[in-house]
Amino acid sequence: MQRSRSCSSAALAATTLSFAAVLGLAACGGSPASSAGHSNSPAAHSSAPSQPSTPIAGTLRLSGTVSLHGAVTEQQSFTEYLTDTAQINTCAEVGSKGTGAPAGLKPEFDVPTPAAGGTVFVLAGAVPYTGPGTYTRKALLAGGGSEVRVGGQMYNPLATTATASISVSADGSGTFTFASAPPLTPGKPTLSGTVTWTCSG
Repeated sequence: MQRSRSCSSAALAATTLSFAAVLGLAACGGSPASSAGHSNSPAAHSSAPSQPSTPIAGTLRLSGTVSLHGAVTEQQSFTEYLTDTAQINTCAEVGSKGTGAPAGLKPEFDVPTPAAGGTVFVLAGAVPYTGPGTYTRKALLAGGGSEVRVGGQMYNPLATTATASISVSADGSGTFTFASAPPLTPGKPTLSGTVTWTCSG
């Protein structure tokens, strides 16, 4: 199942585990451009839901909400479309098999995210994906690392001082939770938050 990401799953799998490498992965276009005038100081606002493009018949929808607090306080709703395949074409199969992976690679579950180019972008995935359950640091690292971008600032949910996990249910719904993710800029406040989603289609 192909996802509307700028970076391929294969590129994620090849990413090294260092924070600098995760930043390099973002440069391939998977993260939004910096927002003009964005401040790294704590701010509070709520973004309007992203406007998805018209869905194609036979697609699955992951409808989600990103909630952030700490360095930035923000809540944003979004929808990501997954094109069905012969292997994964129901929400139950998303729950049991994941979101798909290129041929020859281990099964994976990629956390859905607002589209690249917006205020918030989330990159996280669990590898290998073995079905419903909770996946922690080891699986996220195997998935190619993780980052959360807010405007021009990037936060690392897999830093040694942070915590992160992905939980997926049998119906394809789930939650990505992270806490105390440090920014790229030393000395700035950390970021915590959740991405929750449901599957339909």
